[in-house]
Amino acid sequence: MLLDGKVVKASYNAGVRERFVHLSQVETIETGERKRFIVGAKVTVKNRHGEWGAGLSLLDALEPALSGQARLVSFDAGMTVQLFAAWMTNNYFFYLGRVKGNSGHLFDWVKQWAEKVCNERLEGDYFESIRLSSDQMHSRRLWRVILPEASCGIFSGIRDVVIVDKTDLSDNSTDRQYFVTSYPSQAWSCKEMLERILLHWDTETGIFGVKDRTFSEDKARYASVEGAMARTFVDNVACNFLRAPVFESFWLPEAPLSHRLQFWRDQPDYCPFLQEPPRIEVQEDSNCLPWVERTANWLAGKIRWFVIPGAQPVADLN
Repeated sequence: MLLDGKVVKASYNAGVRERFVHLSQVETIETGERKRFIVGAKVTVKNRHGEWGAGLSLLDALEPALSGQARLVSFDAGMTVQLFAAWMTNNYFFYLGRVKGNSGHLFDWVKQWAEKVCNERLEGDYFESIRLSSDQMHSRRLWRVILPEASCGIFSGIRDVVIVDKTDLSDNSTDRQYFVTSYPSQAWSCKEMLERILLHWDTETGIFGVKDRTFSEDKARYASVEGAMARTFVDNVACNFLRAPVFESFWLPEAPLSHRLQFWRDQPDYCPFLQEPPRIEVQEDSNCLPWVERTANWLAGKIRWFVIPGAQPVADLN
């Protein structure tokens, strides 16, 4: 699972930049292809201290459905906070968080470990000579520091510090990145660590960058944060439908979301959003509006593609 924050570009609060935090789940199917779905989104609120509070609310809502199954959740430095790490450690979540200069004493502590280890092991613990990404080529060298148990007193649940040197092969410039994780050291290799780190940033651009370009989210302005939340919810649901396995036969492999959306605009007869949905019984005393009933019926046949396994979508919908 991956947590990612996004600024709400709203005209109603020009002096304040609120954010949404999105939770995504990535699954690898038998063919090796990755399926990515947006599980939910929350707006940041002042009494939960910004991004990490919204992330905690998302994970807290999911916890009953996971039934004690452990999950590895990654996030950027804005959520690498002691209170969040402590909550995750106590609730069956492992974390992989980036550490930057704004992380306070944790950054200074991690940097000391990094300088010591990197100077002692110049070759690192894992080296990737080249990786192509868009029109760029990079190499990466990774160091892994397995920490003593006493380190949990510095940061809750911490087991390893990870250092990655990312070198741009066009000009040999290097960017050093720092990460902390609570995932069991023996459960993954250095190569798997690097792949998981890269998966996070690839998903940020592969889901949220694409979603923004498809639905022009950054061009929208809102009268209230509630309006922004409603728009975000609709875009997330539509994005998941466009990626759903049930629709894969519609598209060429890796067809961009914008192309899929345009196809349904141009060919409304093929658009499932406009088809008559299968009927389900609605209780007479439910007092629901016609459009709610129609939406519930349609979703009952489709929602299983992006909810957590084991959930009861029809019951929850009613």
